[in-house]
Amino acid sequence: ITSRDAERRAALAAAHGIHAFAGWEEMVDDPAVEVIDIAYPPHVQPELIGAIVARGGVRGILAQKPLAATLAEAEATVRACEEGGVVLALNQHMCWDHSIRAFKRLLDEGRLGDPVMAQITMHARVGWMPYADGYPRKGMLIMSVHHLDAFRFLFGDPSEVVASVRGAPGGKGADESATYTLRYPDGLLAVGIDNTYTSLDQGIEWRVDGTAGTARGTVGWPDHPWGSPSTLRYVAAEDPEHV
Repeated sequence: ITSRDAERRAALAAAHGIHAFAGWEEMVDDPAVEVIDIAYPPHVQPELIGAIVARGGVRGILAQKPLAATLAEAEATVRACEEGGVVLALNQHMCWDHSIRAFKRLLDEGRLGDPVMAQITMHARVGWMPYADGYPRKGMLIMSVHHLDAFRFLFGDPSEVVASVRGAPGGKGADESATYTLRYPDGLLAVGIDNTYTSLDQGIEWRVDGTAGTARGTVGWPDHPWGSPSTLRYVAAEDPEHV
């Protein structure tokens, strides 16, 4: 590991019996290090990734979402890794949640038939990290990215996207909560509602209705402080309990 805080990196290394480097340059230059896990804010992450790739030696980089603060920076970062022969992966996306991956299997097996309507609703009071204070975009950049990723993982790329955003009362940015609709060529509608200003009934729910069944579930990360298990319920259309 490494950190800009010398005391923290030393204490963590001692607690877990691992090596602490004096800086990221020293870590990247160590021939024994092949994969780097980066925990940097999106407005500085592309520059760091570019510097790591330029030094050579690293085979893989695990970056945090969002990859960058703008699409142009994200695309340039991907190109730099491709040209440098470095595998780039993104962490903390919703497609890795257990309920979403389990549902993907049901979907691939045709258990729901043709998907007709998909929904993800988040009610979670978000405490934005200090580095995001100056961001004009927060809601879709930091929160909705999870749900848009889940929709694309499940259904592919949409043919049309319509989105509306608003800032919190007294907030510094125009984008903190968001609603968006993804339309697919086969008629499927996928709708997201990301409410980051709520104080009651916090959580994330999702639902997909298809011609042969319905699946719905929850994602447990908003249950502070440690989260709770995600859930999934599936009912086939021919099931007597199906209404």
